[in-house]
Amino acid sequence: MKFSLSFNFILFFLLFNTYSYGATSTVFVDLDSIINKSIAGTSITNQLNKIKKKEIEKFKKSENEFKIKEEKIISQKNVLSNEEFKKKILVLRNEIKNYNDLRNKIVKDSNQKLFNARAVLLNKLTPILANYSTDKNIDIILPKKNILIGRTELDITNEILEIFNKKIKTIKID
Repeated sequence: MKFSLSFNFILFFLLFNTYSYGATSTVFVDLDSIINKSIAGTSITNQLNKIKKKEIEKFKKSENEFKIKEEKIISQKNVLSNEEFKKKILVLRNEIKNYNDLRNKIVKDSNQKLFNARAVLLNKLTPILANYSTDKNIDIILPKKNILIGRTELDITNEILEIFNKKIKTIKID
């Protein structure tokens, strides 16, 4: 009887024993901060700003040309026949429609370039994070935007930013 009681006691602890591994290390990193503050991230922003500035100048020039054409057509309203006036208005509207389509395409392409450049930046950041986690024996690295509350000691953004700036200087936009 004593043997079966001790056997049941040992069996109970063997079957229902749960191990708790509370020694996992978790840190977090602010990816948006790295994208915006890194040398490569600011390089992306500067390249896109230059492209946008050139495009905006072209847009303003085209818009001014359309205004001049419109004023010219309106000033000729009394001289032209109704049909000819309507044809010129229609041609101008088609030109404006084509211009708006082109402008929307350029804006969309610009946004796509930004998205692609950030994807390249994040792809270059991933091995840096992997090496960092291996070197520091870190089990999990979480993005800061998914953290509600965390100790500031667990934020490794500045360390990763320094490493990233040393390794990656620029990312060219296609």
